[in-house]
Amino acid sequence: MITAIAASLLLARAGAFSVPRNLYLISRPSCTRVPHLNPRLQRRQRVRVWASNENKVGDENPAGSVTDKSPEYRDRMSPAEYVVGKPGEFQRDLRLLGTTPRRFFFQIGVVAPAVALAGNLFGCTSALLGTLPPETVASSRLDCYFPVPSGPNGAMYKRFVASDGAYEFVLPADWLQDQAVELAQARQQQQRAMGDEFGGELERRKAARGARAGSIPDVAFGPAAQSLGEGLENVSVVRSGPLPPGFTLRGSLGSPKEAADFLLSTAIAPPGSGRTATLLEAAEEQRGAGQPGVYSLEYVLERADGRKVRNLAVVAATRASRELVTLTALAPEAEAQTGKEEALRKIAGSFRLL
Repeated sequence: MITAIAASLLLARAGAFSVPRNLYLISRPSCTRVPHLNPRLQRRQRVRVWASNENKVGDENPAGSVTDKSPEYRDRMSPAEYVVGKPGEFQRDLRLLGTTPRRFFFQIGVVAPAVALAGNLFGCTSALLGTLPPETVASSRLDCYFPVPSGPNGAMYKRFVASDGAYEFVLPADWLQDQAVELAQARQQQQRAMGDEFGGELERRKAARGARAGSIPDVAFGPAAQSLGEGLENVSVVRSGPLPPGFTLRGSLGSPKEAADFLLSTAIAPPGSGRTATLLEAAEEQRGAGQPGVYSLEYVLERADGRKVRNLAVVAATRASRELVTLTALAPEAEAQTGKEEALRKIAGSFRLL
């Protein structure tokens, strides 16, 4: 008994039974730390035990194996895996983005097409409206917001409807509203307000200067960088009234040719104005169910400076407001003969009372 105890003490003193303070089991490819249970013996010394596993020695991806980064793996992928990844990978990516498959496909299938159509992305809305019948597009009024191709050359047109809904017509999509007309209307309203305040003195001075009432157009459009006073290519609508009770175009102005001769000789090219008007065509047309007939006029106006302008005018009389509404689309005669005539006829032919 004493001999065994003495032998144990000698062996412990010699270090044969030294207990490590920290025992490390290092294996490939990682190192695992195994702390000893006796803290007092852990503070004495440290022993590292290296363990090797012959079965794990070598390359983890031996030559010839197929991994998810190798070209062979991409060649073996199905089209579905190539687009959405491995099973469950697409759902995992959506969770990382804070969304769900239902929300993702709703945005792709509903929200994105709606935004594209509302913004006319790459002209998709215009192309879609171009496939519908013109009557359907006109009744929906979508062409007020999106240009629609029309005609054999596919030119873009948009629709304009008066603020009070009295009339409508189409015009080239790249034409802009004349801001000079807006300013003139605002100035006229200001003068009327001042005339009412000062007992109509401004109105009497205006009448003394020979100014004509209702000479400012209700609306005007033209190509960019042009105005109604400077450009020779535009469209304008003039409203004058009130008309006397029982006024009709044929009953008050006569036949279309008689009405055209009267307008040309008194309002458009009166004697002494330096302008000359040549009537080309005058006809009566029925536009819109339940609406009175309109007079369609075509004439060439030679100005005092010698420039010739082709004019297409449509004259109509409203019943509710008792107004004479005249649309005039014009362009230089030289340009009208080289392609602008189609646009003028499109504008004039689309005008109608509502």
